[in-house]
Formats: sequence, C-alpha cells, structure tokens
Amino acid sequence: MPDTHNTPERSFYGDLARHGDAPALIVSGGATLSYRALDAAARAFAEQVGLGRKLVFLELENDVASITAYLGCLIAGHVVHPVATGGGAKFDRLVATYRPNLVVRHLTGSDAAVEDLGNTSVGLHPDLRLLLSTSGSTGSPKFVKLSHRNIQSNADAIVDYLRLGSDERAITTLKPSYSYGLSVLHSHLACGAALLLTDASVTDRGFWDMFRENRCTSFAGVPYTFEMIRKSGFDLGQLDTLRYATQAGGRLPADDVRRLALQSAAQGWRFYVMYGQTEAAPRIAWLPPEHAAERPGAIGVPVPGGTIMLYDDAGTVIAADETPGELTYAGPNVMMGYAESPDALAGDETPPVLRTGDLAVRHADGLFSIVGRKARFVKPFGIRVNLDEVEQDAGETAPGAVCTGDDTRIVVALPAGTDGQKAELVQRLAARYGLPPHIFVAQVVDPLPRLANGKIDYRALLTATTDPVAHAAADGPANFRSIVTSPRFYRTIWDEAAGILGLHTQSWDSVAHIYGGFLGAAAASGGSFADSDGDSMSYVSVSLALEEYLGQLPEAWEHLPQAELEALREQPAAF
Repeated sequence: MPDTHNTPERSFYGDLARHGDAPALIVSGGATLSYRALDAAARAFAEQVGLGRKLVFLELENDVASITAYLGCLIAGHVVHPVATGGGAKFDRLVATYRPNLVVRHLTGSDAAVEDLGNTSVGLHPDLRLLLSTSGSTGSPKFVKLSHRNIQSNADAIVDYLRLGSDERAITTLKPSYSYGLSVLHSHLACGAALLLTDASVTDRGFWDMFRENRCTSFAGVPYTFEMIRKSGFDLGQLDTLRYATQAGGRLPADDVRRLALQSAAQGWRFYVMYGQTEAAPRIAWLPPEHAAERPGAIGVPVPGGTIMLYDDAGTVIAADETPGELTYAGPNVMMGYAESPDALAGDETPPVLRTGDLAVRHADGLFSIVGRKARFVKPFGIRVNLDEVEQDAGETAPGAVCTGDDTRIVVALPAGTDGQKAELVQRLAARYGLPPHIFVAQVVDPLPRLANGKIDYRALLTATTDPVAHAAADGPANFRSIVTSPRFYRTIWDEAAGILGLHTQSWDSVAHIYGGFLGAAAASGGSFADSDGDSMSYVSVSLALEEYLGQLPEAWEHLPQAELEALREQPAAF
C-alpha cells in the first residue's frame, strides 16, 4: 500500500471507506460498487502508479475504471489533468508541451493502460492537485491550476446549498473531464451519495427508464440539456424520485428559467440555476429555487464561504445597488493561477480576487444579475462599441440576435425567419453607431455554434466570416451556407470547441442529406439518429433541420430509420 502522506486529512477522496457498504458508483444494468470497494480499488491503482509526486494526464469518462484511476491518483498525491477520450493530435501536443510523467488512457472494464513516458519530473507545487482546461477542450495549452483546498471547499459548498445527503443518487449527464461534470462527482463523493454512470443522452431511448429503475434523485444540465428535454416533450413530473435539477454552463433564457421554476414548484422538485467559472473550481453563485420564478434573470447569491463584489473601471468597490460593475469573487475555491508551460506548475499565483470579466448588478434583495461582458468591446475606426448594446439593439428588430466582432467588422447572427430584415437592420445599426454599413455583417445562423459546455462559441461565429470567407455573405446566403456547412468548417469547430455548428437552410434534398451533413459517415447505413452515434450537440442541429424539411417532427423521431422519416415528407398529416 503506498504512503499517502500527500493526501490531506480531510478530503472527499482520502477515506472513501468511511461510507462503508453504501453504493458509490452504479452502472447501467445494476452492478454497484460500494464505497468500501471503491476505496480499495482506488488505493490499488495508487499503488500501481507508485510513489513520488507525478504529473498525470488521464482520460476520464463516466465509467468505474477511469473514476477509480482518477481517485487513485489523488490519493497518491499526484497532479491530474483529466481529459475526454479521443483527444487525438491536440492531446498529443499537450503531452509534448507539459511532458507528464504518466499518461493513463484507453480504460476498459477494470483495466487501465498506464504509460510511463520516462520524463524528468517537473516541479509541482505541493498544494497543486488538478489542471483543467480554460476552454473545455483539450486543445488549449492554458490550464487552470487548482489546489486540494480549491476543489474540497467547492465540493463542500455545493453539498451545503444543494442540501445533499448520503441518500442522493445522481445520474451522469456531463463529461467528468468538464469542470461542471467533475464538480458533480466531487460533491456526491463528499457526502457519501451515489452516481449512476452513463454516457446516454437525455434524448436516448431508455435514459429516463434508467433514472426511474435506479431511483435517481437528480441530474445536471447545460442550457442545451433543457432545450432537448423541452423539444422531446418529456415531462419531468413523471419522475417520482426527482428531488432537484441543476443548470450551469451558460445562461438559460429567462422564459425557460421561469417555466422550469414554476413546473418544479408545482411538481415538488427544486430547480437550481448556478453560475461559475473553471477558475473557481467551478461554482461562484447559485439562485435559491424560491426566487427563480420571479427573478429568472438572476444568478443569485455567492456560494457558502464566498464573497461577490462589484468593481468600477477605477478599481473601486461599488456600494450602490443597481449599478453595473465587474463581478469579482473571493473565496477558498479561487484558483492558484494559470499555467501555459510546465515551469508554471511549481508556483502559486492565487489572485487576491477572481475578476470574472462579467458585468453585473446587485439588487436591493441581495441577488446578483449578469448584465454583460466587460471585454465585449470592439473599436472599428477607433470608435468604442459595446457588442452587448449592439446585440440588444439588433434584438429589437430580430429577437434572439447574437453579436460578435473585432476591430474590422461586427457580426450579427440572426435567428431563422429574419433573412428579409438584414438590409434594414444593417442601415439602422450603421446610423445608430455612426459607422459605415459594410462594418456590419448580418446573416441567419441557426442554430448558433456552441462549445461543449453549451455556451455560444463566439470565435467560431467570427471564423465563419473571416478570410477567405470574410465577405461571402455579401454574395448571398447560398455562398455563406456552402462555407459554414463544409466538412472543413465542421472539423475546425469540433477541434476548437468540441461542438457542432448547424446552419438553418432550405436546401436540404433529403433526410439522408441532413444526416450526412451533421453526422457524416456514421449515418451512411440509413439507420436512426440513435443508431448513428448522434450526440447531444448534433441532436438539436438535426432536429431543427428535420423540422424544416418535414414540416414538423414525429414523436421519437430519433429512433426512426431515415427511410421512414423520408416517407413522412409525403404525408405530413400522418403525425
């Protein structure tokens, strides 16, 4: 048994056996690993990887083997960078940059492939435990450095405000390599609760059956998760064991927050809106469910142990209510700083406060609301323009419009059905901001490109209008469409953001054309969406394209073969 002197005395991973034979990890099919067994397996893995503080890159998924390996590395005192499987060349570049001692990958069953790279040990700060990507992808060399104190305090805070106990049972809906998904794992282990491990989507046949059969009490979701539930027509009130659901990873529209708040109150479960950043391990604020219906645009109050302050441009704390300022957070979960190279892993650059870059206001009742981004400014011709203001102005003509840009152009992404309003909108914005019309590039983009965490991918949106396609929009929608639906464009977005862009179009020739465009070779068999390796991101894109092509979506469309869907185009009244 390895010497685990690096394991803090109080940690969610240091003494898993204290929860005894209570279930810790459950896999679909009913197999259960108790806390006692999980502790033994994690310590066996710690022994396998050995003593001496090491940097470990580990493929972490929602399965027993990789979670066991992750906990074993923490028990042994190593520093872990968790990644999703399939990182490819980008993962290899990170390995070349950081030169980890060990790479743990291709985890199947109870076996882990541990590769000792023979690298000379890099200097690791004694408090450092975790390295997470700032972008949610495996491509960026910039990591957030988190200490044991950071992740433990945030797990404790989540247990506190969600009122978690050992009788909770969450179903996994997020990758554990993503900070939100990882926090679900940490908080449930911290209180001796159980997790039902699955990679199934909320749209997959049998997902909610698994939830019911295993008497799960909660699930976590990003905005897309709740959009998919709404589109599928599934009623969460059918889940008699559901106690609460959480939402983070991007702003959920206020109307959806209000709808879910009212629904949950009527059905006897709780709906939590949460706000955070990876730099805070990751939770900063939460909205008490009793306020969600009346204050659906708020992020709520700071998590237990944390403090939120607002700063003006001069760096002075704002005392007045309803006065915008940069949201700044202080608490034990604030990171140790960033790393962009191995040399940075030895230092501790914990900032006195975390400056989020978000603009917020504090209301008289103590709740906070985000009102914009401090960094969302561009300066075409030296004129300072707030993109949030442009977005608000554009929304008066085309509700749902989204803006991004740089110092050469301002991109206005319009929702479907507003194509005819482009010219008028551009002229109005040009007059409003005193800029020439060619600065504004307005195009229908529906759905919007998104990151894996559900947030809008502004970089991908800007890339769609960057040379050699910078002015393709001027040549008409077909030209623009041919670029942003090309395989090269999809590949770029996937590599940078692990997301998929779908663009609303009226040129679909067939169901097979739609499936091939969004799912590629996986759809060549003609099978259903569920049979074609479709995931939560492509689900929305395909469903919107099918809805346009067919006129409306049949129930459980994702399980129908492509030929059956095609036949429905000829008889739209059949469903």
